[in-house]
Amino acid sequence: MLKTSVLAGSLSMLTSLAGAAEGGVAGTYDVTGKNPDGSPYTGTAEIHATSKDTCTIAWKLGAEAASGVCLRYGSLLAAGWPFGDKVGVVIFEIKDDGSMVGLWTLTNETNAGTEVLTPKH
Repeated sequence: MLKTSVLAGSLSMLTSLAGAAEGGVAGTYDVTGKNPDGSPYTGTAEIHATSKDTCTIAWKLGAEAASGVCLRYGSLLAAGWPFGDKVGVVIFEIKDDGSMVGLWTLTNETNAGTEVLTPKH
């Protein structure tokens, strides 16, 4: 009986992980990243689904906040947001565990920043 329970639990976890990249991205995330100059930042992000493929995203990074629109395409999530007189764009790869690893930039930047979103459970 124990082996059956362990096997069933393992299969359930694998199904859940496999579905994370295919499932919805709506939720709250911890954010860690590096600015294009290499300086680190942390905060939170909230994603709200607006359709099967579209969403809104809002970041709270210390005293700064930004919000924008996002678009899901398979295992990728792209987002754009206004940032003062600039525009930002990020592309995330959605991992099997539901986390997202991304690369971002702003208008007139010559370097890119990195960002990781980790789902809050």
